[in-house]
Amino acid sequence: MTLARIILNNARQRLLSTALTSLSVAVGVALIIAILTIKLVSQERLRVGYSGFDLVIGAKGSPLQLVLNVVYHLDTSPGNIPFSLYEKLAKDSRVKFAVPFSVGDSFQGFRVVGTTDAFLKNFEPRPNQPFELANGRIFRFDDAELREAMRAAVERGRKGPASSSHDAARAGHGEKERHRVIHYEAVLGSAAAEETGLKTGQPFVAAHGIQESVESGKHEESPWMVVGILKPTGTPADRAIYINLDSFYHIEGHVIEESKPLAGKADSSGGGEKKGAAPEAGQISALALKLRTPFAVFGLRKQINEAENAQAAIPAEEIRKLLAIVGNVDRILLAQAVLIVVVSGIGAGLAMFNSMNERRRDIAVMRALGARRRAIVAIVVGEAALIAGIGGVMGVALGHGAIQVAAPAVRAAIGFAIAGSTFHFFEVFVVFGVLLVGVLAGIGPAVSAYRTDVSTNLSPNA
Repeated sequence: MTLARIILNNARQRLLSTALTSLSVAVGVALIIAILTIKLVSQERLRVGYSGFDLVIGAKGSPLQLVLNVVYHLDTSPGNIPFSLYEKLAKDSRVKFAVPFSVGDSFQGFRVVGTTDAFLKNFEPRPNQPFELANGRIFRFDDAELREAMRAAVERGRKGPASSSHDAARAGHGEKERHRVIHYEAVLGSAAAEETGLKTGQPFVAAHGIQESVESGKHEESPWMVVGILKPTGTPADRAIYINLDSFYHIEGHVIEESKPLAGKADSSGGGEKKGAAPEAGQISALALKLRTPFAVFGLRKQINEAENAQAAIPAEEIRKLLAIVGNVDRILLAQAVLIVVVSGIGAGLAMFNSMNERRRDIAVMRALGARRRAIVAIVVGEAALIAGIGGVMGVALGHGAIQVAAPAVRAAIGFAIAGSTFHFFEVFVVFGVLLVGVLAGIGPAVSAYRTDVSTNLSPNA
């Protein structure tokens, strides 16, 4: 009988003990796999997400909140900034191009982002990789219509809520009395299109607010039409729904309230998610800049933070801070998972050590039949390694299963899902590490088996 068969038979004889010990190892390995996979994929997605932005500008407040909202479509907007700031920076010689954004609506959990066609034409979500359409076209954007829409939004703000619905309804039906046609058009990121099921040529009605609920008002008077769907980019842009900015301000409830400027506060319906200040002619939630040279980043940020009622944030810098904070939590969780594996290995060793008294006669018989001491040691250590190996393989499967089950929650938390089928090379090292723990755990019982006295344990009274 080969050593491998002997090891398997021993494991089967103590099936319950083997199964429970392997399961405890599997739990620790599953935690390690899940933590490391989520960490690595999240870091990669976060780093890729900001690659196309040099600066983002928004209302005074938390720069990290601003970056998460503009770049990753997470959290809430810190407020509004003057549209005139966008116009000013777009003409700055240091700026390659500037893109305005207005937020405040959603559809099935996906953010609806008002912007210009320049974003889809000029922005590169990945280095040297511009947006590409899977089908359809880019929405139509009219700068003159945007200014008219903002003017109308200011008028609705002056008249108050009572007239807002009536004016918006007129806008939503094309303002026939003025012979103008307002285009409500949308271009969907690949993930947004896939998960909502929307196709080119289909209309949809967005809800007011970043999360749809019973209380959320829906913009029934002005549905958007899907005119294009983007190819996957592997960035947060895949999870956004982009609409022409001029249509955003024609929607019921999207008003611009005139008041004294209050840093860091704005009205969600006018391009942010809090109440507050209105600029001269319009408001937007934020704007993003691509600069002609990276050397201009720090000077322009300082200028904006000191001279404007707004803040400028460098996405790369804010994400580094976020990863440093999250990294500390990851290390604690990882240490706990490793401790579970080590304790499980020790438990396996103790269980085998305690079973040595029951196995001394079997070992003595094997020795009498010609088995050498090193063969006995190999059997005991091999059994411990087998238990750990089974636990390691089970842990990898459990870990990926847990990632798949947790995917919706992870998507809600960080804006993108992590597939359970995502494998990394580090998992091989985890399994080998677990096998090493098993081998080390088997050394104690192996020494005990090595010292077994044949003549004593073959005695009928033994």
